[in-house]
Amino acid sequence: MFHAEMTRRELHNQIQDLKGNIRVMVRVRPFLSHDGENVGTPIRFEPDSRTVLIQSVGERSKKHRFKFDHVFRFESTQAQCFEEVSALVQSA
Repeated sequence: MFHAEMTRRELHNQIQDLKGNIRVMVRVRPFLSHDGENVGTPIRFEPDSRTVLIQSVGERSKKHRFKFDHVFRFESTQAQCFEEVSALVQSA
């Protein structure tokens, strides 16, 4: 049993090294009424589940593109977020 656990940990660590040890994920929530004048700022998601496009408002309106390892959309649940990161979380 001990040998199997050590093998599992070694394989887990190899997978994490291949993926990279640092991942940046973002969870986007809808704008709320108390957010002020940014209400209605368009946020678009590209189909790759990694890119967010934000159109700023005002006189100097610009498009901003942000790329992440994973993007959780407005409708994402806490369970979906945890499912995505649970493989990274491992007790010592």
